[in-house]
Amino acid sequence: MKFCKKVQLFEILFLIPGNSNHLVHFFPCFCNFKIKFYLMTEFNANNSEALNAKEWASASNILNRAALLIEEKGWQQGSVEPVPQECLATALEHSFREKEYSIVDFNYAREALSRILQIPRDTLKLPGDPLDVPYWGRHLMEWNDTPGRTKTEVLESLQSAAGMALELSNKS
Repeated sequence: MKFCKKVQLFEILFLIPGNSNHLVHFFPCFCNFKIKFYLMTEFNANNSEALNAKEWASASNILNRAALLIEEKGWQQGSVEPVPQECLATALEHSFREKEYSIVDFNYAREALSRILQIPRDTLKLPGDPLDVPYWGRHLMEWNDTPGRTKTEVLESLQSAAGMALELSNKS
Protein backbone atom coordinates (compact mmCIF):
# COMPACT_ATOMS: atom_id res chain seq x y z
CA MET A 1 0.00 0.00 0.00
CA LYS A 2 1.29 3.49 -0.88
CA PHE A 3 0.55 6.73 0.89
CA CYS A 4 1.29 10.24 -0.28
CA LYS A 5 2.72 13.04 1.79
CA LYS A 6 1.76 16.44 0.43
CA VAL A 7 4.20 19.29 1.03
CA GLN A 8 3.21 22.76 -0.19
CA LEU A 9 6.01 24.36 -2.19
CA PHE A 10 4.49 27.74 -3.05
CA GLU A 11 1.24 29.50 -3.74
CA ILE A 12 0.31 32.03 -6.42
CA LEU A 13 -2.66 34.40 -6.15
CA PHE A 14 -4.14 35.63 -9.43
CA LEU A 15 -6.25 38.78 -9.51
CA ILE A 16 -8.07 39.58 -12.75
CA PRO A 17 -7.99 43.39 -13.21
CA GLY A 18 -10.89 45.49 -14.45
CA ASN A 19 -14.40 44.27 -15.10
CA SER A 20 -14.24 40.51 -15.02
CA ASN A 21 -18.00 39.90 -14.76
CA HIS A 22 -17.99 38.00 -18.04
CA LEU A 23 -15.41 35.64 -16.56
CA VAL A 24 -17.45 35.26 -13.38
CA HIS A 25 -20.49 34.26 -15.39
CA PHE A 26 -18.69 31.48 -17.26
CA PHE A 27 -15.82 30.70 -14.94
CA PRO A 28 -16.60 31.82 -11.38
CA CYS A 29 -13.31 30.43 -10.13
CA PHE A 30 -11.30 32.74 -12.44
CA CYS A 31 -12.00 36.04 -10.68
CA ASN A 32 -9.57 35.76 -7.84
CA PHE A 33 -7.95 32.40 -7.43
CA LYS A 34 -4.94 30.72 -5.97
CA ILE A 35 -2.91 27.91 -7.36
CA LYS A 36 -0.95 25.88 -4.87
CA PHE A 37 1.95 23.79 -6.05
CA TYR A 38 2.69 20.63 -4.13
CA LEU A 39 5.46 18.09 -4.02
CA MET A 40 3.93 14.67 -3.71
CA THR A 41 6.16 12.07 -2.15
CA GLU A 42 5.03 8.47 -2.23
CA PHE A 43 5.71 6.28 0.76
CA ASN A 44 5.78 2.52 0.99
CA ALA A 45 3.56 1.60 3.94
CA ASN A 46 5.72 -1.40 4.82
CA ASN A 47 8.93 0.47 5.60
CA SER A 48 8.00 4.18 5.42
CA GLU A 49 10.74 4.81 2.85
CA ALA A 50 9.85 7.27 0.11
CA LEU A 51 10.02 5.90 -3.38
CA ASN A 52 12.18 8.85 -4.47
CA ALA A 53 14.85 8.38 -1.78
CA LYS A 54 17.02 6.46 -4.26
CA GLU A 55 16.84 9.30 -6.79
CA TRP A 56 17.86 11.92 -4.22
CA ALA A 57 20.73 9.67 -3.07
CA SER A 58 21.87 9.20 -6.67
CA ALA A 59 21.61 12.95 -7.22
CA SER A 60 23.90 13.50 -4.24
CA ASN A 61 26.43 11.08 -5.74
CA ILE A 62 26.28 12.81 -9.13
CA LEU A 63 26.83 16.23 -7.53
CA ASN A 64 29.71 15.03 -5.35
CA ARG A 65 31.37 13.44 -8.37
CA ALA A 66 30.93 16.67 -10.38
CA ALA A 67 32.83 18.54 -7.66
CA LEU A 68 35.60 15.90 -7.77
CA LEU A 69 35.85 16.21 -11.56
CA ILE A 70 36.42 19.96 -11.24
CA GLU A 71 39.08 19.31 -8.59
CA GLU A 72 40.79 16.66 -10.76
CA LYS A 73 40.60 18.34 -14.18
CA GLY A 74 40.46 22.00 -13.19
CA TRP A 75 37.70 24.57 -13.58
CA GLN A 76 37.04 26.73 -16.61
CA GLN A 77 34.87 29.71 -17.42
CA GLY A 78 33.56 31.01 -20.73
CA SER A 79 35.12 28.56 -23.17
CA VAL A 80 33.10 28.05 -26.34
CA GLU A 81 35.37 25.27 -27.61
CA PRO A 82 35.89 21.97 -25.74
CA VAL A 83 38.71 22.14 -23.19
CA PRO A 84 40.13 19.57 -20.74
CA GLN A 85 38.85 21.53 -17.72
CA GLU A 86 35.27 21.33 -16.49
CA CYS A 87 32.66 24.03 -16.04
CA LEU A 88 29.66 23.48 -13.77
CA ALA A 89 27.42 22.11 -16.55
CA THR A 90 30.02 19.81 -18.15
CA ALA A 91 31.11 18.43 -14.77
CA LEU A 92 27.48 17.61 -13.97
CA GLU A 93 26.97 15.93 -17.34
CA HIS A 94 30.23 13.96 -17.18
CA SER A 95 29.55 12.74 -13.64
CA PHE A 96 26.10 11.57 -14.74
CA ARG A 97 27.49 9.73 -17.78
CA GLU A 98 30.28 7.94 -15.86
CA LYS A 99 27.87 5.50 -14.22
CA GLU A 100 24.54 4.02 -15.14
CA TYR A 101 22.36 6.70 -13.59
CA SER A 102 18.90 7.27 -14.97
CA ILE A 103 17.78 10.53 -16.53
CA VAL A 104 15.51 10.85 -13.49
CA ASP A 105 18.57 10.76 -11.20
CA PHE A 106 20.19 13.43 -13.39
CA ASN A 107 17.08 15.62 -13.16
CA TYR A 108 17.07 15.28 -9.37
CA ALA A 109 20.70 16.46 -9.36
CA ARG A 110 19.78 19.39 -11.59
CA GLU A 111 16.85 20.20 -9.30
CA ALA A 112 19.02 20.22 -6.17
CA LEU A 113 21.64 22.42 -7.82
CA SER A 114 19.00 24.78 -9.21
CA ARG A 115 17.49 25.19 -5.73
CA ILE A 116 20.89 26.00 -4.21
CA LEU A 117 21.79 28.46 -6.99
CA GLN A 118 18.22 29.86 -7.10
CA ILE A 119 18.04 29.52 -10.87
CA PRO A 120 15.44 27.83 -13.08
CA ARG A 121 16.14 24.16 -13.76
CA ASP A 122 14.68 24.11 -17.24
CA THR A 123 15.57 26.42 -20.07
CA LEU A 124 13.02 28.03 -22.34
CA LYS A 125 13.73 28.79 -25.97
CA LEU A 126 14.73 32.45 -26.31
CA PRO A 127 13.66 34.59 -29.27
CA GLY A 128 16.28 34.29 -32.00
CA ASP A 129 17.80 31.16 -30.45
CA PRO A 130 19.24 29.09 -33.31
CA LEU A 131 18.68 25.86 -31.34
CA ASP A 132 15.32 24.15 -31.75
CA VAL A 133 15.78 22.59 -28.32
CA PRO A 134 17.52 24.90 -25.83
CA TYR A 135 20.68 23.66 -24.12
CA TRP A 136 19.65 22.04 -20.80
CA GLY A 137 22.58 23.60 -18.94
CA ARG A 138 22.20 27.20 -20.12
CA HIS A 139 21.35 28.60 -16.67
CA LEU A 140 24.18 26.62 -15.05
CA MET A 141 26.58 27.84 -17.74
CA GLU A 142 25.48 31.46 -17.25
CA TRP A 143 25.90 31.16 -13.47
CA ASN A 144 29.32 29.51 -13.91
CA ASP A 145 30.48 32.18 -16.37
CA THR A 146 29.37 35.19 -14.32
CA PRO A 147 32.33 37.58 -14.09
CA GLY A 148 33.98 37.30 -10.68
CA ARG A 149 32.69 33.76 -10.06
CA THR A 150 35.33 31.56 -8.41
CA LYS A 151 36.15 27.88 -8.45
CA THR A 152 35.52 27.86 -4.69
CA GLU A 153 31.96 29.16 -5.18
CA VAL A 154 31.29 26.47 -7.80
CA LEU A 155 32.62 23.69 -5.57
CA GLU A 156 30.73 24.95 -2.52
CA SER A 157 27.50 25.09 -4.55
CA LEU A 158 27.95 21.51 -5.75
CA GLN A 159 28.72 20.33 -2.23
CA SER A 160 25.72 22.21 -0.79
CA ALA A 161 23.41 20.73 -3.43
CA ALA A 162 24.83 17.23 -2.76
CA GLY A 163 24.21 17.70 0.97
CA MET A 164 20.68 18.91 0.36
CA ALA A 165 19.94 15.93 -1.94
CA LEU A 166 21.33 13.51 0.65
CA GLU A 167 19.22 15.12 3.37
CA LEU A 168 16.14 14.81 1.16
CA SER A 169 16.92 11.14 0.54
CA ASN A 170 17.00 10.57 4.29
CA LYS A 171 13.77 12.54 4.93
CA SER A 172 11.83 11.07 2.06
